[in-house]
Amino acid sequence: FLRVLRGAAGTVVAWSIGWGLAGAAITALSASLSAWLTNDVRLSAGGYADLLVVSGLFYAAVGAWSGIAFSAFMAVGERRTRWNSLRLDRFVLWGAAAGASYPVVAWVLNRALPQLPRSGFGEAFAVCVGLGVLSAAAMLRIARGAPEPTVAELPDGALSGWNISSDHRETERATT
Repeated sequence: FLRVLRGAAGTVVAWSIGWGLAGAAITALSASLSAWLTNDVRLSAGGYADLLVVSGLFYAAVGAWSGIAFSAFMAVGERRTRWNSLRLDRFVLWGAAAGASYPVVAWVLNRALPQLPRSGFGEAFAVCVGLGVLSAAAMLRIARGAPEPTVAELPDGALSGWNISSDHRETERATT
């Protein structure tokens, strides 16, 4: 159970950082392109920086939400699957579902609360699903690229009294 919580915490942090940086970059590109196309130069340098910070923080919060959803989907849907046997298509499907979770909940709340503005859901859905897919694919790539620990890397005497299984993942206390 603690291993699952540790994995979920790592996922939330990674997705939050990644989504925050991606959100600031998307906002920078969008604001710059919009200003260039409309010849609108009203946004000052300070206002532009504030926009990027707020956008980055918002996307970081949405990334944390989606990271929690992704961890929950993985804990339920892939609970008996090892990292090295996960399929990319299933992994990115969970990422897309996790990315879609925030815009879908926001859309439902928006329909329930008529005083909220009703625009931008299509764009938010597309961006969040795209970031969910990219985040999941990156996580799987990083996890598969991480080297497996080997017994040779451990200092002498570190394993005295332990029997190591053939795949170096499971250990059991030797009975001597």
